[in-house]
Amino acid sequence: MTAEEKSVTFESRWCPELDAVTSTGFRILFRDEHYNILSVDPMNYQKQAVRFTCRKEKR
Repeated sequence: MTAEEKSVTFESRWCPELDAVTSTGFRILFRDEHYNILSVDPMNYQKQAVRFTCRKEKR
C-alpha cells in the first residue's frame, strides 16, 4: 500500500522579505497545517508575485 503525496502551490504578492525565503530554511503554515517548501518560483523576476510549491508535512 502506498500513500499518495500531494503537492500544493501558494502564490503571494512580492515583497522584499520574500527574497530571503528558501526551500531549506522555511515552511508555510496555512489553516493550522504545516507545508514544506519544495521550490520557490519568483515568476520571471518581475517582482510582482512569488509562487511556492509545497508538500504537506506528515505528523
